[in-house]
Amino acid sequence: MRVLDMFAGTGAFGLEALSRGAEHVTFIDSAVSSLKLVRENAAHMGVSERCTFVKADALQLPKAAQAAGLIFADPPYGKQLLEPALAAAMAAGWVDANSYILAETATKDAIAPMPQLVLEKDWTYGQSKITRFSLAP
Repeated sequence: MRVLDMFAGTGAFGLEALSRGAEHVTFIDSAVSSLKLVRENAAHMGVSERCTFVKADALQLPKAAQAAGLIFADPPYGKQLLEPALAAAMAAGWVDANSYILAETATKDAIAPMPQLVLEKDWTYGQSKITRFSLAP
């Protein structure tokens, strides 16, 4: 499976996906320091050749060479970035009918309806909520 880790931060999600057998992960972050840390973590794990590191704003993603099977979005809490980031991922070809999206938000952050996505399930863990989406038929 190919994975897109938006708002990568430390890269924990994407690196975990690699440790569980993901074929490739594209890490997106706008902060040079975050991407440097992700590169270091990937090198430490010996998985750099299965990674692509992209400095980009998650609201203006580069075109995907192919859709990802799993997209993880963990935008900064309280900034209402999830919906525009997912719209950018869809517009850039990162999402297709076989993709699943996992989004992490603060439990207090409302997620606006997105007609192109189906909210399948959500889980709450303390102050965080994980929501799983798929592309609407």
